[in-house]
Amino acid sequence: MIRRFPKKKAISVTILMVSIFCYVGVKVPPELFWPASVLGYIIPLVIALNLIFLALYVLLKKKLFWYHIIALIFLSPFILMSYRIGNTSQPEVKESFKVLSLNAKLFRKPGSYEEFSSEMIDWFMDESSDIKCIQEFSYNPGYQRISIISKMQEKGYHHFNYELNLINRPGLAIFSRHPILYAGVIDDRDSTNVNKCIYADININADTVRIYNVHLRSMHIDLSDYSEMRSLGRKAFLLTKKLGRGARKRSKQIDDLITHANASPYPVIICGDFNEIPYSYNYFEMRSFYQNAFEEKGEGFGFTFNSDILPIRIDHQFYGSGINLMSFRTNRNITWSDHFPLQGVYSLEGPLHL
Repeated sequence: MIRRFPKKKAISVTILMVSIFCYVGVKVPPELFWPASVLGYIIPLVIALNLIFLALYVLLKKKLFWYHIIALIFLSPFILMSYRIGNTSQPEVKESFKVLSLNAKLFRKPGSYEEFSSEMIDWFMDESSDIKCIQEFSYNPGYQRISIISKMQEKGYHHFNYELNLINRPGLAIFSRHPILYAGVIDDRDSTNVNKCIYADININADTVRIYNVHLRSMHIDLSDYSEMRSLGRKAFLLTKKLGRGARKRSKQIDDLITHANASPYPVIICGDFNEIPYSYNYFEMRSFYQNAFEEKGEGFGFTFNSDILPIRIDHQFYGSGINLMSFRTNRNITWSDHFPLQGVYSLEGPLHL
């Protein structure tokens, strides 16, 4: 027993130290020390280990459980933002407006970039949201089936879209039932990349709201790329390096986005595919200025990436002062894309709008 006890204590101390490193890691900018950004991906595992050892040592009446209580105190911010119990939605009012956000994967069929998905296109055009923010948007006016812009205009939507090129017109788009007063692109000086941020000033009930549609730098992780590698260490190194490189690039994009949004003369809603998990410096940067819709009125884990292998939440809706969130949901019934759609119902704050 004497020899086993130090081993158990060493395990508990190690888990505690890793928990503290994870807590500190989200405070370190990726451009300063990129390996810290990778710690966020193991936080769910670290939380699970602490809960298991806590339960075990409580049952065994071992004082080692205190190490895991301390660890869980450090991890508590991540626990609280990971899961939402119940639904605190407010009833919709006349002046409320719905905002949809979806990475549409160029409206292609699941598992393919060769064929368009008629089901997704039909759902998108019939969906009832007042404002629709689409990442990986694609259309082709030469083909009636996918001439999405003209069909949305027939349904009464105004639009603004950014196109990377004229081949299959990949990019981002904002559609709005309300008039678009002004729109633009936040230029990250990389004209060859589809990962951009666009915005539109939209007139709603005699007021103006600025809507941002973002698609930040992709992770570019294909799990099949690692299946042929025999060396586990080599796999981990390449994956870690790729995650760190993506975090650094997104950090610059988020800095530009926050600077732009903070200068807005109107209340803002920022939504899209951030490619950022909640346990990251970049996510916490957004969270320090704006409220996250899932954390306020979401339900369950809210995973947005359509994968059984990698259940993560990387699509988000944030909103600033002057905006009231009434309800929020992740629609996991829509499975044609590799991302699930998000819908937030908002209203403008103030006595005239409540």
